[in-house]
Amino acid sequence: MQFSARSFIITFSYYGHLDSAKDYRDYEFVTGEGVFACTLSNIPEWSDYDLYLLNCNKETIASSIRGGNVDEYISKSVTIGLYYVRVYCYSGGDSTRNYHLYGISPDQMLAPELRILNITASDSNPIVGQYITLTTEIINFSAENAPNSETAVFKNLELPPEAPMCWANDYLYNSGILGPFEHRTFTEYFVTSYSPTTWHIYGLVDCNDLITELNDCNNTYGPLQIVWREPPPKPDLIVQKVAVSSYCPHVSETLYVEVTILNQGVGSTSPPYWFPTSIYYNHDTLNPPKPCWGCYGDEYWYTSSLDPGYTDSYTFSTVYNPSLGDVWNMYIVVDSDSSVDENYETNNVYGPIQIQWEAGFPRASPITRDKIIENAMTFTTVEWVCPTINATSPSECSQWRSNYIVGETYWGEAYKWGGSASPSCFIEEITKKNKRAGALGVPSSCSFPYTWASGVECCGLVWHSLDDTWHSTKNLDEIGYLIPGWVEYLLKGDFLLTYDKHTFIFESWAGEALMNVIEAGDFRDRDPDHSSEARRWPRPDSFYTQYNAYKYKNVQESPGYDPNRAGDANSDGRVDAVDVTHLINYLFKGSGIRPHPNWRGDANGDCKVSVGDVVYLMNYLYKGGNPPYYCTDCPGRTCFYY
Repeated sequence: MQFSARSFIITFSYYGHLDSAKDYRDYEFVTGEGVFACTLSNIPEWSDYDLYLLNCNKETIASSIRGGNVDEYISKSVTIGLYYVRVYCYSGGDSTRNYHLYGISPDQMLAPELRILNITASDSNPIVGQYITLTTEIINFSAENAPNSETAVFKNLELPPEAPMCWANDYLYNSGILGPFEHRTFTEYFVTSYSPTTWHIYGLVDCNDLITELNDCNNTYGPLQIVWREPPPKPDLIVQKVAVSSYCPHVSETLYVEVTILNQGVGSTSPPYWFPTSIYYNHDTLNPPKPCWGCYGDEYWYTSSLDPGYTDSYTFSTVYNPSLGDVWNMYIVVDSDSSVDENYETNNVYGPIQIQWEAGFPRASPITRDKIIENAMTFTTVEWVCPTINATSPSECSQWRSNYIVGETYWGEAYKWGGSASPSCFIEEITKKNKRAGALGVPSSCSFPYTWASGVECCGLVWHSLDDTWHSTKNLDEIGYLIPGWVEYLLKGDFLLTYDKHTFIFESWAGEALMNVIEAGDFRDRDPDHSSEARRWPRPDSFYTQYNAYKYKNVQESPGYDPNRAGDANSDGRVDAVDVTHLINYLFKGSGIRPHPNWRGDANGDCKVSVGDVVYLMNYLYKGGNPPYYCTDCPGRTCFYY
């Protein structure tokens, strides 16, 4: 049992009793500097009491342990501070007989007494990564001024700190001079943990132990316990797919843009229960839009709570707006106002999608890329029979065996060159103008290699394959969109053109810097016989450095086609098992072709093409994994390694 009393006088006298062995009483004293002396008398018969002097930590600094019931006596030099006198029953004890404790204490001197009143946290059970606020309040609990001192706060200690111990602090504050009973508060705002753990927070005022206080034993505060917990599952919103009614609409048309968003994360989007998906019809590509508070595009729609794995779709519609120009760079931004807390905040933007508005150019029927290739391959094997008029090469070019003979069968559609509607018109034209077959409109000098006689004509092959109207190498560019950086961005059905010379259709990549093309011309000799034909064959891309590449303006992309889709290793606009095979052949068998561009083969968004992309695609295609996505750390998709 413990009894506490405080004395501020020079002499003291107390009476009390101890009931049994091991019972004790403590008496508290605040003393000045000098000699502290006390005597214990009137110890009951058949009892043995001892006398102890303790410091503020209740550690023994002097004792008297004489045997039996003889008087006990202590005399000890002390400094200013807090002390305890303990009367202890070693044996015996008597509840009816009082002992007598009396003595003298040095005069108490005025001195400061610093304490930490409290340390509080804005949240004692925060989420990992959440910021909390720690507030520490100290006081000078004395009538004497306290000089400037330092207070240390320790975020996580196993044992209470003891002065001097400033060096291991997490936060250190200067108190300044504190007047009698004056408070001071210190606040730390951005405190967080990045893993689940439990903190035991302690504070230590006068951590350097430089101030003489009334009580040096109450400078420690704590522990304050903070339990950090795992964050709840978060959503991850992406734009999964965008389908436009036309990439080259006429100015009189309505453009429809179907947008599908997906929550590919593991948590729901609630709260909030509604978030916007915005469309920007024409935005600066050097500064793409980003989610931000209060940000909405030209139009937007709201989605309610979206659970993991679920999608939501909406179709925007718009018409030509001259103020936006003829070429639009369109972006879609999911959660455009940044109201949803997601695992990843950098994959919310889709685009740019280039839309080019057309006016006045005669629209042919829409055609798919597969149909363009099908048409071109058909024209490489078409046969026609020369009608009744013979076509003979000029006499000055005897080395040219450019005769179309009546009744003979020839390959290719050369008769459609120059807009001729039939073989008869073609033959009549080259006969009347004394031009070599397949070279109508070109000077007849035998030195020009591009005037070679041929049963097939390059322009006719291209515009017929596109199901368009007549065009020559001087104006084919009018029906196509120029493709910047074409070597990497060619897709099947695109055509290459050098002005007033030659044109052909790109089908696929045949190897590093090697393209499969469908081309019209006399490839073996100058005789327009069965060896003169359009054909599909590999050509080095360096051979065409003077060519420009074009996407046909009236291409109608096939369902599911997306020219900007990550994971489309073979550049066919789709992500399927063929892409897995393509990557395996490229990475492991030495017989494959690298993806063009490189980012198309990067399915897992790590900025490189590797076996990880094969695994990611297989999980996506066969195990319900997340869809492929671009590497978000590569602005412009330029930093890919392979």
